[in-house]
Parts: sequence; structure tokens; C-alpha cells
Amino acid sequence: MRTRAGNGTRPRLLRAGVEASYTVEMRAEETKRRGIRGRWRFLAANLLIVIVAVLVSAFIIEALFCLSLQSVPLRLQVYLDRRIFPLGATSKRAVIPKDYLLLVGDSYAKGNGDWLLSQANPKRYYSGHVLFERAQRDVISFAVSGADNPNGFAIEPALHFWRINKQWAFGLEAPHVVLAYFYEGNDVDQNALFLRRHALQAKTWTSSVTEAQLRAHLIRDRDRIAAREQVNTPPLWRRVTALDFAARLIWQELQAKKNHYYMFRDQTEAFAHRTDAKYLDDDVNIALVGSRKVPFPYILQGPAIDLTDPEVEESFVVLRASLRVLRETFPTARVSLVYIPSPLSIYTWSSSALMFERYGYTYNRGSGSGSGFAKEGIDVALRATDTVRAQNLDRVGITDPRTVLERHARLTALARSAASELDLAFFDLTPDLRRAASQQVLHGPMDLKHLNQVGQQVVGDRLSHVVAREDAP
Repeated sequence: MRTRAGNGTRPRLLRAGVEASYTVEMRAEETKRRGIRGRWRFLAANLLIVIVAVLVSAFIIEALFCLSLQSVPLRLQVYLDRRIFPLGATSKRAVIPKDYLLLVGDSYAKGNGDWLLSQANPKRYYSGHVLFERAQRDVISFAVSGADNPNGFAIEPALHFWRINKQWAFGLEAPHVVLAYFYEGNDVDQNALFLRRHALQAKTWTSSVTEAQLRAHLIRDRDRIAAREQVNTPPLWRRVTALDFAARLIWQELQAKKNHYYMFRDQTEAFAHRTDAKYLDDDVNIALVGSRKVPFPYILQGPAIDLTDPEVEESFVVLRASLRVLRETFPTARVSLVYIPSPLSIYTWSSSALMFERYGYTYNRGSGSGSGFAKEGIDVALRATDTVRAQNLDRVGITDPRTVLERHARLTALARSAASELDLAFFDLTPDLRRAASQQVLHGPMDLKHLNQVGQQVVGDRLSHVVAREDAP
């Protein structure tokens, strides 16, 4: 009986032991699984906290960066995304301007010149800053260096306005006043070149292109660019302003790419005044400033001397079409045309011969009105300077002060007529700049194509008086 009882108990005890061991193992496995799940939950929770902290920090950094765009030094603003570049201007009270004046055009409206080049970290450097201080109105510029009137007036201002308002952090109201800077030194030539390209594409003559056709062409170009940018949306990190700025800054500095006008200060020495007295005997580009004679470089910009009269007329068709699109872009703004004369039109010249810079439109088609490459002209050029090489003579034209004055008067009349036709205000800065140039040099000495500090202040003072008079009840 005991043996049987003992024999029956052992299997039960064995099964109980196995079951207990299995239970322990199961519990240990369950505890292990719970521990793993707990660790994963812990890691997930911490990862979530890190992600939220990073996103919140990025949002705060982005917001602070966007609010402090004006504090970014100008030499670093070249690394800002072009969509928000105009908001970095220091000619306004806050990042987002209110009741502001908008400047459009080329490098004259952007602020190129010696006032900019002569400062290590400029905060005031062009007429927009003078206008801001005198008129007590915010000023920003949508100008593009080297732009012709189609791009400077019709296309780029609309795109700049659209790009800024597309950003989540900014909302820019339409300007109350638009000042369109028209520079006679190259705008007329560039408009003629634009018209020629358009006529070639349309397989027609430049004289047969109408203002209505040009207006439609400009609107199509503007809308096509906007549609392409809408489709080609940059990656998410490029849309974070601070991150994009940091990436551009690091990459460009590592590559040592400095491709901005402000960074080419050393190269502007080629435009320095000819101060050597020997040049006074050449009787070329000698201006009377006060009681002294000042020799100027042999390649100065003038009032489209190398264009024929029909080409000049056609160029102003381009101007009218561009201004019409600009007015339609900002229908509630007061649009004004600001006429800025070229260096040849500003100074009083004692020399009988003037040399000027020709543009690509006329390089290979011979001389135009008042210019040419007669043998005596080439001889003067070669005798007068050792900086004008024979292979560069296709960029040099020879004229005289009387021809310059006549062509300047013609361009001014055409610009005034275009403004009147479109019911725009017209401000001719020639009298103010000539009055100042009778006593001081207004260009250079580093950059002879743009106004220096004295010239920029003349422009800003004149426009501030105009704005104040128009704002008066």
C-alpha cells in the first residue's frame, strides 16, 4: 500500500514541480516582456519629449530670427533667402513695414555706390535711408541690380511681394507709394536690347511690336515664373528661414564664394579718378567742379548716345508697358517715375570730347547717333588712356557735350510724356544733381557708375520733400 501510494505521489509531485517551474519561467518571461515594453515606452516618451523640445526650440529660434532680420549685418544678408531679402533693410522701423514707400528699379534703387562700399558694416548707405529719416516713412526696395525696366518694374516687384506673403511668418500689405527709379545711363539701352530679343522670338520687327503686346508678354513671363516657383517648392528645411540662412552661410564660407557687389570692393579700384595731372592735357572727360578741373574715367555712362532716334522711341514703348504692369500690380498705390540722369548728363564739361560706355545692343552694328569709331575717335581713345585696350574699343564711344545735352533733353521729354500718359507723377532729379555737381563730385572714387554719399543724399532729400508735399492735406 505504501509503495503504491508513494509511486502515485511522485508523478504528481513531479508534475507539480514542472508546472511550478513553468509558471516561474512564464512569470519571468512576462516580467521580461513587460520590462522591454516599459523600456520602449520610456524611450518613446523621451524621444517624443526630445522631438517636441526640438520643434518648440526651432519655432522659437525661427520666430526670433524672423523678428531680428534687420539685425543681420549687411555683409551676411547675402545669405538670406531671396524671398525675404528685402525685409532685412534698415530703412524701416520694424521687419514688416507699415505705410511704406516702395523703391523699384535697378542698382540705383538698390543702393549700390561708394557710400555702401566705404563702410565695413553699413547701416545707412543709399537714398532710401535718407528718405526714411527725412520723410519719417518706412522704405523698402524690391530693386534688382542690372535689371531692365521689364524686370525692374513689371516682373520682380510683383514676385517679391508674392514671395514675402507666401511665407508663414510674414504678411506684407501693399505699398502706399511706389517710386520707380529710371536711370538714363543704361535703362534705355537695356530696354532696346529687351525689345530686340522679344522681336526675334516673335519673328517680327522691333518697330511693329506694340505696347499691348509687350504688356501681355510681361504678364505671361511673370505668371510663368510664379507658377514654376509654386510647383518647385523647396524642401522643408529650406523653408525654415534660420536653418536655410545657417546652411547658406556655412556652405558659402567653406566654398569661399563671395559673389555680391558689396564684396567686390577691391575690384572697384579700376574705376578710380584719374588724378594724375598729365590726363588734363588729353581734353577728354574733363569736368568743371567748383573752381577745379576733374578728370573722369574714359568709360562713363551716358544718355543712350549710341542708339538711333527710332531705337530710343521703341525703348520707351518698353518703359510704358513696364510702368503699366507696375501700376496694375499695386492699383491702390501712388506710382511715381523718378528720372535719374547719367554721369555725362550731370557734370559741366570743359573738354571737347567725351568718351562713354556702349552696350551689347550696339557692339556689332556700327555707330549710332552722336557716336562712332572714326579714325580720329580711335586715336583719341588710344592716346588718352592706357587702360582702354585695343580689343576693348568696341565698348567705347566718342561724343561731345552738346550731343549729350541734346540726347538728355530728348530722353527726359520722352520719360515725362510716358508718365503723363499713364497718369503718374514725374520727378526729374537732373536740376538737383547738377546743382550739387557744380560744387562736388557725386560719383566714385571707387564706383563711378553710381552716386556716392553726396549724390545719394541729394536724391533722398529731394524725394522726401516730394513725398511730404504729396502727403500734406
